[in-house]
Amino acid sequence: MRWCSIAAYRRVLIGAAWSIAATAWAAPPPDAPCTLVFGHGRNFVPELPAANAQWNQLNQSFAQAVSDAITATGRRAVPLVLPVEARDLQANLAQLLQRASAESCQRVVEATVLGEAGTEQLVLRLRLHAIARQAGPPRLDSGMSIGVPELTVQRELPLNHRTLTRLMSAELAQQMAAELMDHLPR
Repeated sequence: MRWCSIAAYRRVLIGAAWSIAATAWAAPPPDAPCTLVFGHGRNFVPELPAANAQWNQLNQSFAQAVSDAITATGRRAVPLVLPVEARDLQANLAQLLQRASAESCQRVVEATVLGEAGTEQLVLRLRLHAIARQAGPPRLDSGMSIGVPELTVQRELPLNHRTLTRLMSAELAQQMAAELMDHLPR
């Protein structure tokens, strides 16, 4: 995979940070229905900590931008982003369900940024899942699970500086999140 220079990448990150900081969203009421925005990296390479840090930053930025786009519509979104180093799927799921339970979230938007091996493509994907709760009284183990994807929004773009700039500016996240809005509670 080709990567733009570190200096160019840092300029994009700094610009995105200023863009996010300059945007103020009105917070929805705390009792509004919740959507958990779950981000998790897929391109972990133990021998490449700098690349892992870049994937973590891309996933963090994308998930946060999706969460901000949902919040901007008056809905409540709670981001939870795990690093690419978090490889224990059972522990990751337990953490996701625990956070969803604590925040009373009814939906999960899985926000993913990954590189396709051999194609030099960057894949951005949002998957919407319902959170299922077992009938009956509350249980100590939460009795929660994630349903099958109800909706998938995906973009496959060339892995280049222009795509990274669009990703870090939140432009792509906003466009993609807009396609989910009719399926999210208010």
